Amino acid sequence: IPFWVGEIVRTYAIMILLGNTGAVNLILKALGLIDQPVAFMYTNFSLGFGIVYLTSLYMLMPLYSALEKIPQTFSEAAADLGAGPWTRFRRVILPLSLEGISSGCTLVFLISTGLYATPILLGGPSTTLFSETIAGFFHVAGDEWPTGAAFSTIMLLTALVLSGTFMKLMGALQKGGRK
Repeated sequence: IPFWVGEIVRTYAIMILLGNTGAVNLILKALGLIDQPVAFMYTNFSLGFGIVYLTSLYMLMPLYSALEKIPQTFSEAAADLGAGPWTRFRRVILPLSLEGISSGCTLVFLISTGLYATPILLGGPSTTLFSETIAGFFHVAGDEWPTGAAFSTIMLLTALVLSGTFMKLMGALQKGGRK
């Protein structure tokens, strides 16, 4: 529940920004770009923006940690050998930061599978994610709890298999880059 509180508060902040009288529409109106408010809420845009906003920190922290561990001398050595900025990034920085990229992607994926409040608040009734479907089985009075439990187990196993496969692929990529 404490984790959900943070999610809900941040989701309401996004709702205030994207609402018809929110900051985004007020700025667009003040700049003269629109006459009527743009309906950002309850669209795929608002849902995508909200999920990216909520999960970006879980990607940035492992990535920052991995980038911080790379000595600056590696990039300087590549520059001294004639590598341009793009080549230095592609041949030095990216391979050395794969661990942070894989950790961040796994965290974001696992957190995204369990998002419940954000899709309801930002996506509206037209969007349905798997966690909402599972919750619907538990909200129905009757014999739907076994179905909800089965879907929960399917989602858990699928998330574990996908995460394990991804981590194994990223490990193989890291080992292949070190040869």
